[in-house]
Amino acid sequence: MRGIRLLFSVFCVCGMLFLEGCGTDPIAGGTSTSENGRVIGKIIAADGSIASHAQVMLIPAAFDPVRNSVAIPTDTTDVSGDYSFSHIAAGDYSVESVDFETRSRALRCSIHVADNTIMLFDDTLRKPGSINITLSDDIDAASGYVYIPGTTIFAKCSEAGTSVVLDSVPSGIIPSVVYASDDTVQTSVLRYEVPVRPEESSTIRNTGWKYSKRLRLNTSASGANSKQTIYRFPVLVRLTGNNFDFSQARYDGADLLFTKQNDTFLPFEIERWDAGKRKAEIWVLVDTLPGNDSSNSIIIYWGNPQADNNSDGAAVFDTAAGFRGVWHLGENSDTLYDATINRFHGSRHGEVEPSLCMIGYGQTFDSNETYCEMGNVLNPGGGDLTISAWVKRSATGLQTIMAKSNGGKPNASYGWSLSFGTTDQLHFFTATAGPSWGSSGAFDFWSKEEAPVTDLTVWHYVVAVIDRSDNTRCRTYIDGVDVTGGSNGDITQVGELVTTVPLRIGAEADNECQWTGSIDECVISGTARSEAWIRMCYLNQGPDDRLVEFIREW
Repeated sequence: MRGIRLLFSVFCVCGMLFLEGCGTDPIAGGTSTSENGRVIGKIIAADGSIASHAQVMLIPAAFDPVRNSVAIPTDTTDVSGDYSFSHIAAGDYSVESVDFETRSRALRCSIHVADNTIMLFDDTLRKPGSINITLSDDIDAASGYVYIPGTTIFAKCSEAGTSVVLDSVPSGIIPSVVYASDDTVQTSVLRYEVPVRPEESSTIRNTGWKYSKRLRLNTSASGANSKQTIYRFPVLVRLTGNNFDFSQARYDGADLLFTKQNDTFLPFEIERWDAGKRKAEIWVLVDTLPGNDSSNSIIIYWGNPQADNNSDGAAVFDTAAGFRGVWHLGENSDTLYDATINRFHGSRHGEVEPSLCMIGYGQTFDSNETYCEMGNVLNPGGGDLTISAWVKRSATGLQTIMAKSNGGKPNASYGWSLSFGTTDQLHFFTATAGPSWGSSGAFDFWSKEEAPVTDLTVWHYVVAVIDRSDNTRCRTYIDGVDVTGGSNGDITQVGELVTTVPLRIGAEADNECQWTGSIDECVISGTARSEAWIRMCYLNQGPDDRLVEFIREW
C-alpha cells in the first residue's frame, strides 16, 4: 500500500489507543519501571488560536508502527488546548497531534520522561507535507516498509527501485526515516534530519548516505549579486563545526557525495579535511551558475561507511574548461601537487613552509633563496591566459608572484611574469622580442597607480587576464574589481610564448625579485576569464563567502 497509513483503525478504552491485534501492556519508553512521570502541554492552531478537540498521542521514541504491540496513551485537548498524560514510565517519547477537522498536524520528538513533570512548549498544528523515498536496488522491497520512529506513520514498499511515499507527515525536521522488513528484526536508517514543509514533498535519494543538506548558490542581490550566468565553475564549499557535524562522516571525508537537485552527480575535490579542528574546504564543479538566482542549490551527502572516495581534482579543474595548472599549495612536504590532469607537480626550495592561508593551507616564503618550482611547463604559445592567486605581503616593493621568465629587459625568450612593481602596482610582462618595453613583440600592463597593494595584514585576490585579441581586453583585477591602469606595446604583436626556463611561484627563474609573505591557490588557465567569473571567484573564495548558503530547512 502506497502512502501513509495512519493507525486509526483502532478503538479507545479508558483513554488508551490500542493497535489492532495488540495486547494491553502499558506503554514504556525505556528500561525504568518508574511510572510516576507526567507530560503536559498545549496545542495551538497555525493562526494562533486555541486548538481544542485535537487528538494527542504519547508514543515511545523507538516505536515501530508495524511491528510493535503496545497501547498508545491518547488525550483530547480541552477548550484551552491543554492535554496531559500521567503515570508514564521513564523513557524517551514523541507527541503526535492531529486536528481531524482541519487535517493539520504537529510532532514533538526527543521528550525525556523521568520521575517528574515535563511541561512542553506549545505545539503548533500546520498543514502536513509528504516524503518521497527512492528505494535503492539493494533493498528487499517485497516484504519491507518505511516508517518514522516514534510516530504512527508508515508505508509498505512494493518493489525495488521504485518510490515509497509517506503522506500526512507533520511539518518540521523529522529526526529519521527508517526501513524495516517483515522477515527480519534489523532496521536501516534511510536518512536523518529530513525537512518537511507544509503541503510540499521532500525527497530522499541515495539512501546509502544517512545525512544530507541543501546548499543554496545565491547569485541574487542578497548573495553574490551576479547578473551573468557562469558555466563550469568550481564552487568552494567551506565546512566548519557551525554548519557540519564531522562526527557523522568518515574520518577523512571519503564518504562525501555532491549532487544537483535532480540527483546528477557533481565532481568534487577535498582540498583539506581536518575533523579534529572541524574544518574542511571542498571544490565542487557546478555546470551552470545562473545569474540573479536564489533558487539554485546543490546537495551534500555524508554518512556512508561503504562509500568510495570520489574526490577528484582533475574532474573539477578540467582542462577542457580551460584549466592548465592548479596548485592549492597546502602540502606539508617538498612536493606541491597540480590538481589538473596535467600533473605539473612542483617542489619547494628554501625556507618555504605551509601555513594557514585564505583557503586551508598555503605556503609562506620567509627568506632569500625561497621559491616553488614546477619545471619547464606551461608555455602558453599563442593562446590566451588568466593567472590568479591569493596573496598576503610581508614587504612592499618589487616581488614576483608567478613567472616563467628570467626577468630583465624583453627578448626573444623572455616568457611572462606576474609581480608587484616598485610602486606596488600589479604588473604583467610578456615578450618574444626586444629591446625595450613598448617595442614590437614586447607588451606589459599594470594596475592603477591609485590602487597599490601596500597593506601587510590583508589577503588579496590578484588576477591578470591576457587576451591576445586586443590590448584593451588585457585586464588586472584586485579583489574582484577591475583596476586596470596603463600598458606598453601591442599584445597582438607578441609571438609564440615558448621558453625553457622553469615556472616558479615566489621568484623569477633566475631567483630574482623574490616574494616575502604568503601565497595560496595559484591557478593558470589557457583562456581569458570574464569579469563575472573573476568577481565570483573572489566573492565565493573570500573571507565572507557571498555565494554558498547552508539552508536552515525549518
